[in-house]
Amino acid sequence: MINLIKSNTGTRSYVTAAKNIHIELKAEFPGVKFSVTSKSYSMGNSINVDWTDGPTEKQVDEIISKYQYGSFNGQDDCYN
Repeated sequence: MINLIKSNTGTRSYVTAAKNIHIELKAEFPGVKFSVTSKSYSMGNSINVDWTDGPTEKQVDEIISKYQYGSFNGQDDCYN
């Protein structure tokens, strides 16, 4: 069982999501060192996940895709 962190009212949701991503990846791929960083900027935020060796990008995406809220469409200059 993985114990994920619950979002507190004083914690930004993307920070909590980054912490939970790190917890899930560490549980799924023990021994692989992941770097999970969050960043806030005007009109949004992002989470970056980096690692060397170990799982494929597809394997990691299967775990972390549930944390993606939407995506930016540069052609139409809108957020979906």
